[in-house]
Amino acid sequence: MRKKILILICWLLIFSNETIFSQYAFEQLKADYAKGQLTYEQYLVYSVLTIFEPDQLPQPYQLISTDLPLKSGTFLIQEINANWNQLSPSSQALLAPYFDRPDLPLDILSPSGKFRIHYTTFGVDKVNSEDKNNNGIPDYVELAAEYFDHSHSIIVDSLGYNPPAPDSSGKGREFDVYLISMSRTYGITWLEETVPGVVDAYSCYIEVDNDFFGFKTTPLQALMVTSAHEYFHAVQVGYRYRDEDVFFMEMCSTWMEDFIYKQVNDYLQYINNFFKNINYPFYYTNKSWFEYGSCLWNHMITKKYGVEVIRKVWELVPEQTAFNSIQQVLQQYDTTFKLELVSFGLWNYFTGSRANTINYYSEGDLYPEVNFEKEYDIGEETIILTDQMRKLSSIFYYSYDTINGNNIGLIVTNFAIPNDNYLTTDRDSLEITIVSISDIQKRDSTFFRKNNLVKLTDNIGIRLSVNEGKDWFAQAVVTDFNDNHEITQFFPPFFITEPENRNFINNVFPNPFIIDQNIPLIITYVVSDKKAGELAIYTSEGRLMTKDGFEGSNQSYRIFDWDGRDKNGNLVSSGIYIVLLRVGGFVDIKKIAIIRS
Repeated sequence: MRKKILILICWLLIFSNETIFSQYAFEQLKADYAKGQLTYEQYLVYSVLTIFEPDQLPQPYQLISTDLPLKSGTFLIQEINANWNQLSPSSQALLAPYFDRPDLPLDILSPSGKFRIHYTTFGVDKVNSEDKNNNGIPDYVELAAEYFDHSHSIIVDSLGYNPPAPDSSGKGREFDVYLISMSRTYGITWLEETVPGVVDAYSCYIEVDNDFFGFKTTPLQALMVTSAHEYFHAVQVGYRYRDEDVFFMEMCSTWMEDFIYKQVNDYLQYINNFFKNINYPFYYTNKSWFEYGSCLWNHMITKKYGVEVIRKVWELVPEQTAFNSIQQVLQQYDTTFKLELVSFGLWNYFTGSRANTINYYSEGDLYPEVNFEKEYDIGEETIILTDQMRKLSSIFYYSYDTINGNNIGLIVTNFAIPNDNYLTTDRDSLEITIVSISDIQKRDSTFFRKNNLVKLTDNIGIRLSVNEGKDWFAQAVVTDFNDNHEITQFFPPFFITEPENRNFINNVFPNPFIIDQNIPLIITYVVSDKKAGELAIYTSEGRLMTKDGFEGSNQSYRIFDWDGRDKNGNLVSSGIYIVLLRVGGFVDIKKIAIIRS
């Protein structure tokens, strides 16, 4: 059994009288270190004690019942390993016992023979002794073995990921899992030995909490998701480990646990923190809660393009960073990272009371709503909104057009690369002008163009002003009293002057469209005339399958999602279909191949 050290290390702590303690011990440690109230050594030592011996922390950092558990201590432990030589001899002596592989007296092999589960029935690490089948092995241990087998079956056998590197030590060559007491942490994947001939790849073992006492999720459900989460970490570090890829590793493991054990929904605990900090950079990480909630990116991408897209990214990670790999893989799907970051902003808008579980997140009705940076009432005056936003993210604003009965959500996305993925202070400036259109201005056909305004409604125009236009995208969601909404791109603005280019189909994706994959066909198109029209899908013989009618408006960027069903609700057959945009006498056509899987 791993030796426990019960030493009160108050000698490390020097507090400022101005320290304010939050409900999250891990977050408070990071905050106090960032403010200079803790040294780096104090921060590292306290972080380990928060996992294994929270009672030995100074009082302000001791965990309280409202603390969210740390989903994985993997990368915090890896940070300490990487900086071990910066610790004083006394701190090294204090922490060393926690960094030894556990020595537990009992173990069993999983049904597949791939995992060896280590446990004890006495002491601080003891598991629940319940044994319903009276075979002498606690049920908790047997279920742990089954859950890890199932996680391997899905991740490796079904999804096609490489298995983890063989265990480098322990009892036998099976993958070792240790059930130990970890207070408020689900699990840890310990990177142990580098894999010969593979750059920065590691063999490892896993520790899982022995009882999940006090967790919001029930013990067995927590055991389920931790087996998936940590085992996927073991798979990931077999490809390659980089500090700058931690955001994607946690994003993927938190998504994977929900993919394998969808009924648990443990990840929902961490979504609040993500939405509260939704303007953080895409690949921001602080080895804490934000990157768990950012698993929503994977939920979006896999719903749009299929689960194999994540594996394709990991297959590129040995040669390049996860962020570069994401960008490269998305090009295989005729899209770009910038377009998907724009979509991510839109998907994060349609949650909570605005959720559309068909076209956006399947569980979006369970998510909180975005945190609007600012909110405005639109009257008869012009509103000028000046702000700064973090790079490589989206920011959200809300306006109430109470006179005309419209609510307007504004989503501004910035593509610039931050200077540091651990900082949130790198920002760009923006200015949004919202103009209430008078009756006189409505009669001036050149008013919008002269003022560089994009028309949102008959009564509202909008303009985004920024320094580097290539780094920005902006869209508005206008919702009326009947909860109907229309999405309009207002930056880059569509200022189309040639009659033959005023209305067009922008993109049809995916093409071919494979029905039954739970991925909608997405058609984007631009309408710049006031005439009413429709977007329709026909068979090659001219039979109408579905259509989307609309009223005319100036400079409107529209999105139409289709599930592959005809106007009678039946799935259409395989074949070549025609997408037709008709505005007045103008027609634009694109072809789409449809495959019934």
